[in-house]
This record gives sequence, structure tokens and C-alpha cells, in this order.
Amino acid sequence: MLEKNLKVFLIILSIFLVLISNSALVINTNALNDPAVNSLNIYQSSNPSIIKNILSNRTCSTNRIPVEVVFSIDSSQSMEQNDPSNLRLDASKLFVDKLNSSEDRVAAVSWGGRLGYKSELISDFDKLKQDIGNINISDANVQYSNRNTDYNIGINEAIKILDNSLKNSSKIIIFLSDGLHNAFDPPPLPDEPDSLLDYAKSKGYKIYSVGLNISSNSDGEKLLRAMAESTGGQYYSSPSAKNIDGIFNSIFVQEIQHFEFENAKLTISTNGTGGTSERSLPIDVIFSLDASGSMRKTDPDRLRVSSSQFFTDKLNHSMDQVGIVSWNDKVEFSAPLSSNLEEIKAKLNQIGNTGPTDVNLAIKQAISLLDTNPRQEPSSKAIILMTDGESDVPVQINSLVQELKEKGYKLYTIGLTIKNGSPAETELIDLASGTNGQYYFAPTAENLKAAYEDIFQKVIQSTAPLNPELVEVLPEYVLVNGTSISILPNNITRNDIGETVLKWSNFSNHVGNKDNKLSSKEQFKVDFGVGFKDEILKYGSGLGNNVSEIGASSNKQGFMLKVPISDYQNSVLRYLGPDGRTAEQHIPQAFVNLDLKTCSNKQILNLAQSLKTPEEKLQNYKNTLIGFEMGYPQTWSLEEMGDRVSFHSPEDYPYDRYLEDVDVYMFPGNSVPTLDEVVKSLMDQRKTAIADFKLLDSKDEILSGHPSKIFMYTYSDPSWGLTQVMDAISLIDDKVYIISYAAKPQHFDSKLALVQQMLGTFKVT
Repeated sequence: MLEKNLKVFLIILSIFLVLISNSALVINTNALNDPAVNSLNIYQSSNPSIIKNILSNRTCSTNRIPVEVVFSIDSSQSMEQNDPSNLRLDASKLFVDKLNSSEDRVAAVSWGGRLGYKSELISDFDKLKQDIGNINISDANVQYSNRNTDYNIGINEAIKILDNSLKNSSKIIIFLSDGLHNAFDPPPLPDEPDSLLDYAKSKGYKIYSVGLNISSNSDGEKLLRAMAESTGGQYYSSPSAKNIDGIFNSIFVQEIQHFEFENAKLTISTNGTGGTSERSLPIDVIFSLDASGSMRKTDPDRLRVSSSQFFTDKLNHSMDQVGIVSWNDKVEFSAPLSSNLEEIKAKLNQIGNTGPTDVNLAIKQAISLLDTNPRQEPSSKAIILMTDGESDVPVQINSLVQELKEKGYKLYTIGLTIKNGSPAETELIDLASGTNGQYYFAPTAENLKAAYEDIFQKVIQSTAPLNPELVEVLPEYVLVNGTSISILPNNITRNDIGETVLKWSNFSNHVGNKDNKLSSKEQFKVDFGVGFKDEILKYGSGLGNNVSEIGASSNKQGFMLKVPISDYQNSVLRYLGPDGRTAEQHIPQAFVNLDLKTCSNKQILNLAQSLKTPEEKLQNYKNTLIGFEMGYPQTWSLEEMGDRVSFHSPEDYPYDRYLEDVDVYMFPGNSVPTLDEVVKSLMDQRKTAIADFKLLDSKDEILSGHPSKIFMYTYSDPSWGLTQVMDAISLIDDKVYIISYAAKPQHFDSKLALVQQMLGTFKVT
């Protein structure tokens, strides 16, 4: 993904050229901690947290889901050396003996450089075993084709056989080969146009691939693994033909036995914050008052001053702050934000009545006062601009509105005696509406107090989120009991990759006073029953020793896995904050522990071991120019490019075009802003500079002993399509370090644990 990384690098570089060259740059970071952006407490859990597979007569007998199996067996000439006794054929016949001839059906295909033997799905197992026993290398054309290995034949012919079946059954392909595909055409590959593997997955055909005497981590193993895993199957390595029977038995345990699981109940709970009447956010307000000469006529009694003092009296000196800008064509005087409200009221009396009018100056000075706000915690920020006439200087509406919106400052404008429909009124309307504020027409100064009263009610709005929407996404191996849902969602759908999507729109109308706000004492809670398909085994991570003898006296073996039952990337909570912005929180992932036992079949232990992902040994890399060291896998390559280093994943299989990368960037800075400011600039820039940016998650972490921010997001790359990225950003010793991991979304999780292992070794030297 070199082109992609170069583009992201240029984006990052452009940001830091701006940051480093402009030490006076002021960035609003309140959005990172604003309760309006992150104000809901949400959690989910499963009950029970440990579920077991049900060892019933149905599970342990032949009374199960029918299965249709196609053995796709490599019979090229190399098999004379790797399987001279045809143990692969004997293992196939033993597999057939475990099936139920009244329900199940089996077929076989042999191939090398061209098709050899092929049968259709039959339940006459005696005939099929006889035919399998007669398969030999001559079936694959002794002249020359038996010297070749063409995976396309083995997969395509097996798919054709399954396509002819109309039976409601579990359909699998057991694909065995001892060599790398070496035909003229490329082998079956995932994520390619007209891919046989993508077609098999769409039809629900699982491929279990077996590599006989194929070297670990070789191109052959990588290809066989990709073929199996892309369809939901699994790859097995067979060091010799003697291992094939045990492997076929593991496939039988996993795919034919069909584990039946206890059901669980998933509970999602959301607690509101803020309130509907109480005020939770402090207020920072700037009175920007016209002090031009015309005010002597339009406000002879100085009611703009008393109305501002009336507004100030409504505030709380323990939490609110007020500032003043008195202006005409220059700043007559300004008072910074202060919680000494009596002092502010006294300073308001100093407002004058001389000179022309410059609205730009009035707003810019007010912005400056808010920018230099001494408080650290979030607050509601507003400017009240009052004027009685047209600005003598053209008003820069677009640039002012853009700056106010970016900083989250609302502008409320009051036009005193300004003619309805005049250019001056239009300007004030556009300024206010562009910032989600409001314009007020005051025909006389006596109307000012009412305008201030209404503005106060808008400024003190609570932090209770509006119109909250809950979207829960469950993996395709999770089954939902629709009749058990305690509060019915607005809709339930399945997306194009088989995930179940449940959506509750404006769920606050189910709780409390049933309005469109989720207040501090209101809780939305929904639960529903879930079940699990066999595919859940593929997504487990080991717990404890992972494999253990369970009940030796009962002759049963078992192991335990921890498995996610919700999608962390796409399960979200959305709502409107009091500032009118749409906020989004990811729902914490729920897990379930699978306590698995099998029917007196010791091969389940081999299955358990094969599901474990061993921690990879890392070799150390040190860069004195950038000043860091970090471990990386021995199979990865590295590329040094001045102020960045790229670690490139090897091909997962031949013809793999989507290579995962980990890039380390360093930017020295003589006047680098804070970490929050760097992060805010980086995210803002990426939102506008790269297509279809979507933030998935953000959290605080520690990198090399220093605070860091972790972000996960996706975007559309013109060369590679949808790409998923994780950025770790830290400010260490006046240097900004960014570690960026990028992959295709469908392969992102496969190397995430390894990348996190690399991050754990990162040290600044």
C-alpha cells in the first residue's frame, strides 16, 4: 500500500508544517472533551457470561443437520513421493464411515494439471469408497498434466458439484494438495473479480484446506490458508500423510458434529447525563455592544447596559464567566472573561456613544476573548452582539461564520431599530444563523430586555442528548430471538456480510417523561436472547490454558474460548448535543466465554490448539535519526525514508496485493502545540483531505511511557478502495510520533494483535 501511505504521509506533513511554522495558532480542543460529544454512559453484557455446548443425544448422534461433502484431492505425480500408500484416500473413506447414509451425501474429485476422477453427490457410500480407493495419479493424465498442480480445477469442479444440490444441508469442500499451484492462470484468490472463493462464500460453501508436506509460512501454505479462511473454513498443515486421518477427524468434529450452544441474553443499557431543566454546563458569554455615536439617539437611556446587567444577574458567579467588548470603529475597551460578575456589571457602565461602526471588529475581538478563556472544563460559549446600524466597513460574513463554527461559538445578534429587510438586518441574520445562534429585532430599546431573556433561555440549555439512536451490529454467527426483544427496534436487517443490524431510533421516548431527551435520571435498557452458530469457534481467543481435560471420568475433553458477540466498529450510539452537532459513541463490546466439550473425541484438543494464535517473536529495530526502537516480525521487511520508517507485511498468499503496513513518523517541533491540539488538527485535516473519512473509535493509551491518543478510522483510497487505519499519536520530548497501521477492513483484525504487540515494544531513545 505504498501509494496510500505516501498520501497519508503528505497529509500529516502538511499539518505539521502549519503547526510548527505558526506558534500563535490557536485551536479549539473542547470538542475532544465536550459532554455534548461524549455524554452518555453505555454498557452491554451477556448473561450467562459463560455458556456451554449442549451434549445431548442429538449432538452426539447422527441425528443432526445433513451434510454434503466434496473431497477435492490432488493426484499429481508428486503424490507418489508424499503419499505413496494413498493414506489420503484411506482417511477419506474413514471420514465417510462416520456419516449417515440416510441423510448425508458425498462426492469426490481428483485432479493435477487437469481433471481426473469426478463423481456426483451420492449416498451409496460403499460405491463411493470403492471409487475413492481406485483414484491414482494416472487419473490426472500421465503424459504431462500430472506434473502440474492447478488449484482452479480442484475448486471449480467441487463448486459445480455442490451447485447441483438443492438439499438443505451443510456444504463443505475438503481440499488437499502437496504442492504450490503452478498452472498458467492465477489460483483462486479472495477479493478478486469473479473470484471462485467469493462465490463459494456467497453460497455458504466452506473450504477446509490441507497442505501435505508443505513448508510452514511458504507461499503454498499462505495460499491454502487464504482459500480456506476466506470462506469461513480452516487450513490444516499435515507434515506427513500419517497426519491426514487426524486432520479429517478434526474437520468432522468441527463441521459435522455441529455444536449446539446454550442461549444467552444480551443487555444494552444507556444512562442519560445532564438534565431537562437543571443547568449542567457553565456559561462563557461576551457582551459585544455598539458604542457608536448613533446610540445616543437609539438608546438614550442606555438600556443596552441595564439589559446586559439584567442578564448578568441571572448567572452563577461560582461557575459562569462574562466578558465585554465596547466598540465603534475601534475597540473602545474590552474586559476579559471573569467570574467577578459585580465587577463586570460596573464595567458595563463605561460603554460610550461616539464614532462610526465596524461589526467585523466587534466579532473578532469577542472571539479573541473566548479564545483566551482561562477555564479548562467545557462550557457553553456565546457572543451577544448588539448594534443599531449598518456597518461602515463591509462585513466579512463567510469568514467570520466559518471561524465561529469551527470553534463552537454561537453568535446571537440584536438589531436595534434596524429596518426590516435592510442589508444590515440580512447581515445580522446570516451571522447568527450560520453559527446556530439567532437574530432578534428590537424596534425600540425597551425591547432589549425581552431579547436578552430569550437568549438566556437558549444559552443555558441542558446537556441532555437529543434524539438518541442506538445501532447494534451482531456478527453473522450470532442469532437473535426476535420474539424476546424487550423493546422492539424500529427495524432489524442483515447487511451484505451477514451481520444482524438492530436500530432503535429516538429511544428516549421509551423512558422517563418520554420526550426526545435522555436526562440524567433516565435509563434506556433493552435485552434480548441470542444463540450461536458453529462459526463462533473461529473468532475465539484463548482463556487460561485454553485446552484442559474436563471430567476425565466421563471421558470428555474440552476447552474454553472468549468470543465477541457484538461488533465494536459498527455498534454505535448517535445523538444531537446541545450545540446542534451530531455526536457518535461506540458501544463497548460484549463477550461470552464458550465452555466447550465434545463427544468422547480427543481430536477436539487438536482443534483447540489450532484455534490459538501464538504470540510472534519480534526482532528489535533501532533508528538513531528518528530516535526510537521497536520490535517487528522477522518475516516483515522495513524501509527507511528519512523522518519515517515503514514496516511491510509479507504476502499472506501469492498474488496478495493488499499488504498491511506499520509506519512510524516523527516530526520535530520548536513550538509544537499540545497533544490535544495536534490530534484535533490531524483529525480535522483527514476529514477534509481524504475521501469518505469515518472515525470508528478513539481512546487514551500510553506509548513509551507517555500519554498518547489511539484513533481507528476508514477512508476510500483511489487505488486500494476502502482502507482501515489505526493511528497512535504521542508528543514526547517536543517531538510528535505517529505510528500508523493500515489494512483492508476485512483483514484488519488478523494482524491487529501483532501490531499491538509491536506498539508495546516502542521506545523513544
